[in-house]
Amino acid sequence: MRNSSSATNHSRLQKLLSGNGSATGFRWFVLVLLPVLLLLALAGQRAIAGWDRAALNLGFLALLAVLGLLFLLLAYIRQTQLTRLRATQQNMVFGLANLAEMRDPDTGKHLERTRGYGVILADTLRRQPKFRRLIDDKFIANLYDAAPLHDLGKVGVPDRVLLKPGRLDQEEFAVIQSHATTGARILERLIEKIDEPVPFLLMSHKIALHHHEKYNGSGYPAGLAGEDIPLEARIYALGDAYDAIRAKRPYKAPVTHLETVQRIYASRGTHFDPDIVNAFLDCEEHFMELFDSYQVYDDVYLHRAKADAQEGGGIEPAVVWSREFELGLDIIDRQHRELIERINSLLNAVRQGKGREESMTLLRFLQEYVIEHFRSEEIYMRHMGYQDYETHKEMHDTFVADLHDLTAEVEKTGITSEHVVQINKRVINWVVAHIFLVDKNLRDCRRPTEQ
Repeated sequence: MRNSSSATNHSRLQKLLSGNGSATGFRWFVLVLLPVLLLLALAGQRAIAGWDRAALNLGFLALLAVLGLLFLLLAYIRQTQLTRLRATQQNMVFGLANLAEMRDPDTGKHLERTRGYGVILADTLRRQPKFRRLIDDKFIANLYDAAPLHDLGKVGVPDRVLLKPGRLDQEEFAVIQSHATTGARILERLIEKIDEPVPFLLMSHKIALHHHEKYNGSGYPAGLAGEDIPLEARIYALGDAYDAIRAKRPYKAPVTHLETVQRIYASRGTHFDPDIVNAFLDCEEHFMELFDSYQVYDDVYLHRAKADAQEGGGIEPAVVWSREFELGLDIIDRQHRELIERINSLLNAVRQGKGREESMTLLRFLQEYVIEHFRSEEIYMRHMGYQDYETHKEMHDTFVADLHDLTAEVEKTGITSEHVVQINKRVINWVVAHIFLVDKNLRDCRRPTEQ
């Protein structure tokens, strides 16, 4: 449970340092520069009055301090401007990506997952000497931002084709293929209107245009082959195919992870770059964790936190705290909110290929959390004479026992991809089945003075 005092102090500090560039500069002037300038003026007065060497030294040091602080202030304001510019750029990306999602919800989910695959695959690929100089942190960051735009051209595909519940004929398939050039043209026009090229937009143009090219030259739209296909497009070709094979569609059943891996390996050197397939084989379990974790969110509970996109966030699934979860009991609501934040941290880690580490962190957190949280609920229920106390406590005990068994299994065998998905599923199920459906009954047992 978080310390409310430290949270309050942090909030005050955030408010102090927040605001637009001019307001921030004024605060720095009042808090830091003004006292130094007063000290400089005092030293100057003493120096003029008596040519005091100590005062001259003090004045010189104060002058250096002022110049240094001015430099820091300018750097801070510049960094703030860059941060806001990046947030604006991200908002633009998510706004454009939402165009495709509004047409077809499956496309929206596909965009979210392929973004994660790209990051996981690029991070694995850069460990190979051949790609070490080509793929750095900036490349991966641009890849992450560019990802949602790779199917932007589908906004130009008619609904009768895009949403057809069956296989496409030759003419319809040609229409679908046009989404690559359509998306590239949209991005070209956007790039032309920007004075200074934005790296992730340039990358998104390459991905949108070429992510359906094939390594042997049989893809579209340009029939490029081998390393003539941009690296970012070769990376996305594999992630795009993995998701398309695995996902359920109106015209096809879902395919297992193992069969998908086999299909991709069989296309090594024909559809896909052999080096990228090799990297995929090193991280394929992270792909499975990501896909299956998204399925858990879709099957159990899914809020699209679109409001977060306006703050520079994404369109990824998240369990969003809402009034529906609130019991009106401060300590219990705080504990529930913290659990939800932990769940979202786990999915975020899965998207980066770090699901196993975060799953272990969540398990350790839950070991302490359930003791404190369940005790708080049970004390409250006994105090209020809650009539379903025994049933409620039995649910707590069952969850603790399941958690103990799962933790023991992980400690014995080591954590696997299956464990990551299992932890996701159990904890999310708990949030929905217990907090949302069972704990809300605690609202009704409050005394009149507490309501």
